[in-house]
Parts: sequence; C-alpha cells; structure tokens
Amino acid sequence: MCGIIGFISKEADENKIKKITDLISHRGPDYQNYSVIQMNDKFLHLGSSRLSIRGSESENMPMIDDENNQLIYNGEIFDTEKIYKILGINKPFQSDTRLLFEYLKKMKSYGDIKNINAMFSFAFYDQANKELIISIDKLGIKPLFYKIEKDTFFFSSEMRSLVSITNKNNTSKEAISKLIYFGGNYHDDEFIENIHAVKPGEFIKIDSNLNIRKEKYFEKFEPSSYDNINFFDEIFPKIIDDHLQADLPVSLFLSGGIDSSLLAYYTKVKLGKNLNHFSVRFSESSYDESDIFNRVSKTLDLNKQEFMFPSNEIDGLVEESLNNMNNVVLDSSFVPTYYLCKNTAKHTKAVISGDGADELFGGYEWYRGIKYWELIPMPIKRVISDLFSKINFGGSSSYLNLRNKINYFFKFIASDPYVQMLIWQSPSTKFDDKSINLISSRLKEYISVDSDFYNNLRNIDLGLYLYSNILPKVDTASMSVGLEVRPVFLDDRIIEYAFSLENSKNLSYFRNKIPLRKEIAKTNLDFLNKEKKHGFQFSLFNWSESVGKEYINRLYKSEYFNLYEAFLYEKEPLSNKQINSNILRMYWSVYVTNEWIIKNNIDIKS
Repeated sequence: MCGIIGFISKEADENKIKKITDLISHRGPDYQNYSVIQMNDKFLHLGSSRLSIRGSESENMPMIDDENNQLIYNGEIFDTEKIYKILGINKPFQSDTRLLFEYLKKMKSYGDIKNINAMFSFAFYDQANKELIISIDKLGIKPLFYKIEKDTFFFSSEMRSLVSITNKNNTSKEAISKLIYFGGNYHDDEFIENIHAVKPGEFIKIDSNLNIRKEKYFEKFEPSSYDNINFFDEIFPKIIDDHLQADLPVSLFLSGGIDSSLLAYYTKVKLGKNLNHFSVRFSESSYDESDIFNRVSKTLDLNKQEFMFPSNEIDGLVEESLNNMNNVVLDSSFVPTYYLCKNTAKHTKAVISGDGADELFGGYEWYRGIKYWELIPMPIKRVISDLFSKINFGGSSSYLNLRNKINYFFKFIASDPYVQMLIWQSPSTKFDDKSINLISSRLKEYISVDSDFYNNLRNIDLGLYLYSNILPKVDTASMSVGLEVRPVFLDDRIIEYAFSLENSKNLSYFRNKIPLRKEIAKTNLDFLNKEKKHGFQFSLFNWSESVGKEYINRLYKSEYFNLYEAFLYEKEPLSNKQINSNILRMYWSVYVTNEWIIKNNIDIKS
C-alpha cells in the first residue's frame, strides 16, 4: 500500500518529483522513491511513498525491469491464485506489486485488468508503446486524480497534493452545489476545475503528446452461480483469509454491528486466528455501541482495544481531521473514522473492515422503505408529502433516529423512488425542481431496464453512495496516518454472490441483510439480531453549539453567502433556530466545503 504521484513534462526535474513525493509520505512512511525517464521528447516522473506490508525492500517502487517498463502501485490483490494461474507461474513472488507488474506486461490487452480482484490504483509505463497507463479498481476503493496544465500532465493519489503542485485551482457555485446536493464528488463532476478523478473500472492511456484515451475495462458485476455450494462455509472463510495475507499481523475494526462481528467470528472460530480488534467508544449513549462490541469481544474471547472519543475536545479534533482531509469528504463520520485510524495506526499497519456489506445486502433503511412505498397509492403519497413538508422535526442529530427516518420517508414519498433514495443520502435539506432534475439525470447510468428494481438500487449504492462517500472517507482517514484498510465485503467473489441472490433473500418488511443475519443466527452471536444500528457518528449538536452556529452566522455576513444560500435558508442568525439532524448535516457540509476551499487556497469563479 502506498501513495503514488507523478507528471509528464518537457524538462526533466528531479528536484520537483522528489519534493512532490514527500507530499504523500503520510500514505507510505516506510519508503519514498522516484524515477525520471525519457518518454520520446518528454520526461516521465514517477514517485512512490510505500507502506510496507508485503514484500522486502527489493519490492520497493518504482519497480523497473530490464526493458525500462515501470510501475508504481497502491493497493492489494486478494485473489492472487487466479492471476498466478493465468500467468502459468507456480512459485509466488515476494509481493503482489511484482505480480501486478508481470501481469500488466504479459496480458493480451488492458481489458484483462478485469481479472484482477483487488483494491488498487496504479501508473504503468509501457516502454514499447511509449505510453503511461493509469487505472483504479472496479469500485474506486483506491482513488487517483489527474490534471493537464499547459504542457504538463499531473496525477496523484490525493486531490490536495494535486492542488498544491498545480496553478489556477478554481471552483464555482455550480460545482459547490453539486458537491453538497450529492453529499460527495461524483465521477464527472469537477469540484476543482480541470481536476478529474479516474473512474472505477477505467484505464487511461497518455502518450508523450499528452493525448488522453479513456477506456472501460469493466462495466458491471454479474451474478455467479454457487449451486450445491454453501457460500459461507466453503468460500467466505477463504476470502477472509486472502484479506489477512501480509508480512505482519493484520487487525480488525470491530463496531458491534453484524458485518464486523461476522468477520470477527470467522477469523477466530473458523480460521483460528487471534487478531487484534480496535473500536471507538462514545460518551453519548445515542452513538455508543460499546456494550454491544464488548459483548461480542467477551463471547469470542477477542484481543480488543477501545479508544474513547474525546467529545469534550471536539473542536480540536475537528480541526485536526480537516487538516488531514486530503480529499473532500462531507460525511461527518469522517471525524470518528479519522480518530479510530489515527489511534489504530499506533499499533498496526493494516486492518480488515466490514465496509460494503450494507450496499450489497440491502442494509440501508431506504431498501425496506421502498417496499412500503410500493404499497401506497400515488394520490395518498402526494397528500402525505404535502403534510410532512410543513413539519419541522427536531430531536436527535443522528439521521438513523426513527423520527428522522419517518420524516425523510414521508416528506419525499411522492418522489421517484430512486430520487428519494439519493435525497435520503444528501446533506441538503432544500430541494427544488432544478436539484431534483439534477439528481434524476445522475441516476440514468446506473438504472437498467434489464435489471429489477432492487438490483438497480444496489448499483446506485455501489456506483454513487459507496464511491462518493464511504470509500473516500475511509481511504482519506486511514491513509492520512499510514494505515491500510481492507474492505472484505468488497471482494469480487462476495459481490458476485450478492448479485446472485433473489432480493427477497436480502430483505423483508421487517429485516435487512437477511443472509448475514442467518449466518449470525448460527453462531453464539445471535443476540446481534436483536440490536439496533446506531451509526458511526459523533454529536453534531455539540459541534453546532461550540463551532457550527457561530461559523454559519459569520458565513451569512461574508462575501461567500451567495455560494451557500441554496442550502442555508433565511438570511438570519441561527442562534434561535430549532435545529434537527437534517439541518445539522447540511451545516456540516457547508462548513467542510468552505473550510476546504479556504485551507487549500481555491479560487471561486463568479
């Protein structure tokens, strides 16, 4: 695991590539290196900052062969046996970096990247064709950004480093609106003008003339047949074991939820491995799940360490987390995620996590909500929507709170169900026809007439919510402190299994994630099926009282107000306004966006 960065320019500049490689050293504090090679009439500069988890120093990057092909790579391959078999190699390499290098050189076409079951971003120099190829994995677990400025092509694992090494970094009111409406930055949206994200399942070829050719190596996951096979008995343990492969002990994030607890059970009971487990405890009961994960830990006799979230020092922690936010992340759970990663990194370099299970197995409340939505006639939906639009729901700052769930569901009950789902996710609380149309247009590439309703929902979750929210949150928080997080449930084999299930097997009117709940029911952790999900959050109410209200009030009075007026409602102080969870999420998103713009010296175009 590492950070990668580089550029193609007219002149060789060894000092510059050395300097910018240092910008991503937090992603890989163990080893930094770079190379400069001629690429026709230009020069290719490649920099790598390595977090050493697999392989010796001989596997450091840039990796170079005798023909001057080169590779810098960020990621992990989890089904290495498959690639070894394709290559016809029996003796394993010291690292999956070497394996990827050999595979890229020998595969028939770059479309064969689809065979790699991994999280990755890489930059590969093809000496024979004098081309640089950059790519990321099928889901976008490991990000990569690029920008062309005059006669130079830049790329980096992080948006912030790309901003710092290029000029004229601008944003606009429209870009800010899209960012906040969608709760994150999506594929084709440029939050920073001319800075692009490599899309999941895409590779890009860049020649010495800086011509860019984009191609898809992967479109969508297909169901796999597991006839006469018990997936969780025969395949799931192997997948987990693949994700535990390293030259040092791998640990586990234990939240107390079904997903991470199932991983804890399988590693301890099925695989016989005694991992270290790390958790976060909160002083606020509405967010704290310590009773649950401590019961899991006691039942399984786990090695567990918990960190107390410093609610009384929230201002300083928020500021620290923003200073380490190298990619824009609007989800407020970034703060406790960063805190967990920061403290875990003091004990280990790599952990596995339960991220992705909700997206694959219908874990979010909108899935069950849509089942109820289908039962209500449209005329009644319109009446209900009008009624709830006039109600101000106060209460808990957690949008998982029952009262907030009801508010969201009924307020937008007359909307298209796909649109309704994205509205649920969005931190914005104010939607007009323009924003609704914007959301609707965004969904088209994920909705297929050949897929049923719930598979379309899952594709939207994987392609939008996961990609724009969950994955950048975890990557940014973990890699800012040199910690690798491996999301086991996003393994190709599990995704293909999930797509093979009939949707009735994933959820009912009363339960979600039924396949995982059935497996938990077979274990001594069956009590988890009776527990309610809290969500990994901290109190935005506390933040609002200490920082949020004052900050937003100042923003009202500033020259920037017109950028956020679509989200901030009335031009008046907020000290006396009743604040609910949805408004708090919106305040937070405005706060993070504005701070990121200021901290990174982004110019705002009129």
